[in-house]
Amino acid sequence: MWRSGDEVKARGGGGGLQRRLSRRAFCILAAGAGFPCTAAEAEEGPAGRVRLELAGPPVAFTLALAGGEAVLGWTGGLQPIRWPAVSARLLGVFPLAGREVASFLFTPPGAAPALDLTCLLIVGSDGRDVGILDLELWHWAGREGAWLSSTLDAPGGGVELRLVRYAHPPGGGPAAVSFWTDHLFWQEGGPLVARFPRPPPPASWQGRLAQRRERLRSALTPLPRHLTEDLLAESGFLDPARLFAENRD
Repeated sequence: MWRSGDEVKARGGGGGLQRRLSRRAFCILAAGAGFPCTAAEAEEGPAGRVRLELAGPPVAFTLALAGGEAVLGWTGGLQPIRWPAVSARLLGVFPLAGREVASFLFTPPGAAPALDLTCLLIVGSDGRDVGILDLELWHWAGREGAWLSSTLDAPGGGVELRLVRYAHPPGGGPAAVSFWTDHLFWQEGGPLVARFPRPPPPASWQGRLAQRRERLRSALTPLPRHLTEDLLAESGFLDPARLFAENRD
């Protein structure tokens, strides 16, 4: 299972790679893998199902926008999960550690002006409760040709989630495109944990995203059902240019 997001716009270097990613993403969306939810649509968004517990039945959910937030509603009495969003859609449902997690792409409010930005939210069970397992920067297109794009899959029958990143620094040519993989694993009683074959350089884009993920872990323990605007702002994802320009947190 493999999922990409919406079309990645080519800006500056790396346009050929981004066009290939866009074509692949378009084929997946055309096949029905992506379901948009915007304020202009009905109150209840498209439904899906996710297996939250080992040997448990799939639980149905709906996605809607209400009061400036995306609202994930459940059947069976589970409390809804909410996060700030001006648009949102289901990316896909992935197997993980004998369970399943649901992944959503959303456009956050409060981003830097004129910013092309999408974030990723992963929802599921940590074996104790159901809530937000992870928050990630998914796509960004900034100034001077800078951009970051992502794909997500679950290799090995759901042993891990594999978040593949493609990045282009500002002012670089086509050869400046780089890529890496973030390996995300399930853990009991907490959010997803990232493991790397070797520690990423702290000043690299991978390293800075890893630092932000580590800082978010305490805020995601125990799993929250409501991602607040303050926590979203604290992530640094609303202004990636500043995040990637920092030498240290």
